[in-house]
Amino acid sequence: MVFATKLACLAIITSITLLLHGTVNGASDDIVKAATKEGNLMIYGTTQIDHMHGIIKHFNEKYPAIKTNYHRQGTTAVYERIIREVRAGMFNADVYGGIGGLQAWLLAQKGMLAPYSSPERAAISNNLKDKEGYWTAAYTVSFVTAFNNRQIPRSEAPRSYDDFLLPKWKGKMWLNEDDTEWFATMFEIMGKDKATQFMQRLAQQDLRFGREPSLAIELLCAGEFSMIIGIHFHHTERVKQKGCPVEWVAVEPGYKRPPIAISMAKNAPHPAAGKLFIDFVLSREGQKIIQDIALRYPVRSDVELSGQLLKLKGIRFWDSNWEAIFRNIEGHQKAFRATFDRG
Repeated sequence: MVFATKLACLAIITSITLLLHGTVNGASDDIVKAATKEGNLMIYGTTQIDHMHGIIKHFNEKYPAIKTNYHRQGTTAVYERIIREVRAGMFNADVYGGIGGLQAWLLAQKGMLAPYSSPERAAISNNLKDKEGYWTAAYTVSFVTAFNNRQIPRSEAPRSYDDFLLPKWKGKMWLNEDDTEWFATMFEIMGKDKATQFMQRLAQQDLRFGREPSLAIELLCAGEFSMIIGIHFHHTERVKQKGCPVEWVAVEPGYKRPPIAISMAKNAPHPAAGKLFIDFVLSREGQKIIQDIALRYPVRSDVELSGQLLKLKGIRFWDSNWEAIFRNIEGHQKAFRATFDRG
């Protein structure tokens, strides 16, 4: 009798779950039907073309009736295109993804996004999404310190942030002059007074500056400088496979780049298809695909690292308060330029 009662309770709970969340491990039947009827999906974003095509391939295997197109541009170009089209009353895109987290935040402030709180957001930490549902992180990128192992033995590689201030590294390090968010996150990690002192001392290290991480890692391989203070993990793995004498360390707490976000476009012509794609990208299945295809860090708490990303397992990464950083981005940019004399 007790066993039968437990079974009945379990059946009721399962039924309620299905009513609230749609089909198990998938999107709701209503969204799938509506998306299938729409039959089209247009995505604007900055994600590498081959990576996005891989994601779309898996999406279309699951939902073959939806013809999916992708328009890719650089971060600034796609952001400006979105603004131009919305202001002109042109609504061609259904989804913006992935786009820079800052750009998504700015578009939300301008009223150029539509809110959509995907049920998949529940598995994503609060610092990787806004409260209103305008943007959610699709993936993040982990930063590491890369060094040329012909010039720096692994035993001498930095183990703390203060190690970057050692006299022996003067004139031998590269820093991305556009990485304002790293600058801002150091203030969260260290506190205002210590971070100010750290940055002022770092500015005395005769840093090399640039804007292209892909070029920087090639110059590191060639021995033009010895160390990159912060660069995408996947850049180091890519050149390492080609024989570059590069190794990396993660100074803890580690830093992750601002999230690459996914958002619903305002007045999307195919809103159901857009929601379905967002659900797919944020799902466990979608996150595993992104990890395998693009070597990007998953944003869900229930997705384990796999493949090459296992090398990052156990590293303690800082959870940046992106909402606060984005809100004060102009102040951070001004402080960065003043500290490092970047005009």
